[in-house]
Amino acid sequence: MPLFRRQPRLAASIATQLVGVSPIAAAPLVGGGWVVLSAAEWIHVPDSESGAALTRHGWHEVDNAQWVTDQNSLVVRWINGETLALRLDGENERVPQVVRERVEASIVHVVQRDLPGGNKVRAVVRREGQGDVSSQVSVVGTAAVTAYVAELAVALEAEARAAVGLAE
Repeated sequence: MPLFRRQPRLAASIATQLVGVSPIAAAPLVGGGWVVLSAAEWIHVPDSESGAALTRHGWHEVDNAQWVTDQNSLVVRWINGETLALRLDGENERVPQVVRERVEASIVHVVQRDLPGGNKVRAVVRREGQGDVSSQVSVVGTAAVTAYVAELAVALEAEARAAVGLAE
């Protein structure tokens, strides 16, 4: 195992937008743009012709991510429920590996309960990029947010926070 990893080579136009960022993985995207991954954040640099803004997300904002091998794409679900699918332009096994490592590294504690129909309520205590700790609750699946689900979410969040010594 190497003692260090070489930083990925970024196009000059991308690197100038990311002054101060130390990428640990990066890949060009089909259709233009890049995904750049650092220890602290996920950065989506859109194609300059698209007019879209560069977006940054801390790893604690990733609810889950899935690598779709046959499509060479990464599908990310953010904690706000939005999803993003990015197709990598070329082979890059480092990107899905880093996404998995960084998301797992942000998780401090998880409590979840099953709901009918294969759905779940999950409370997660996560470490943010600067070391702060926060909690999140999500419904995994297609369950409607009923009074029962809302009460369960509140109870699970309190349980997760108590387990790591956070105030309610």
